Amino acid sequence: MLLCMRSGKKTSVVHFAEEVFPAEAHCNGRVADATACSATIAKTYTQCKPFLPRHAIPTIVSLSSTHTHMALVTLPHTLVNEARVLEEAGKDIPIHPETTLTDWQIVGERDGKVEIFVVSTPRSVSDELATTLEMSGCFPSVIENESIALARLFGGNEPQGIIDLGASRTLLLITRGEIPLFTMSLPFTGHMLTEQIARTLKLSFAEAEETKKRCGFGGYHHLKTVFA
Repeated sequence: MLLCMRSGKKTSVVHFAEEVFPAEAHCNGRVADATACSATIAKTYTQCKPFLPRHAIPTIVSLSSTHTHMALVTLPHTLVNEARVLEEAGKDIPIHPETTLTDWQIVGERDGKVEIFVVSTPRSVSDELATTLEMSGCFPSVIENESIALARLFGGNEPQGIIDLGASRTLLLITRGEIPLFTMSLPFTGHMLTEQIARTLKLSFAEAEETKKRCGFGGYHHLKTVFA
């Protein structure tokens, strides 16, 4: 959890804290036990030494890319309206007003045509996440796709690739500016890396995890065969 403060156009990270969710509290990027998840979030927040109560600070949270859909739509400037945008995006991603939440924004314009970025997610996914945050005492102001968050944080003017190596899933993201153009889940995870370290160095999983965090990827030549 990051606690940020904004001064003018500058945003600064003022506090950081982390906690591990109980294994039974989540499954495949979704909340399985809202009570356990909200308790962990509240515990994490208390470590940030906030300046304001939780309910007074807007919270931005990212949804897993496995539970969201994205589309880049191009339309003539004269035809840009919500109904037409959703109609075009619906050709590539699931959009059902009763069961999905959909949002869109214009990201570019050239030669009389407009580029529009569209995101949809099942209402059940966003609702359970919002409920969990409210149970923890936080005020959910923005729920967004994790690819959008990464693109906004690391995206530059030129196209670039971002690899988010997670414990159970690794995301490959291609961005242009702050817009995700392509995403893919890679068959390599932090847990797999820890297991390989444990096998190679004959350590327990916990010891291998600590070794991975302590050593990282560079500067330790005796670990080069682990990463080969």
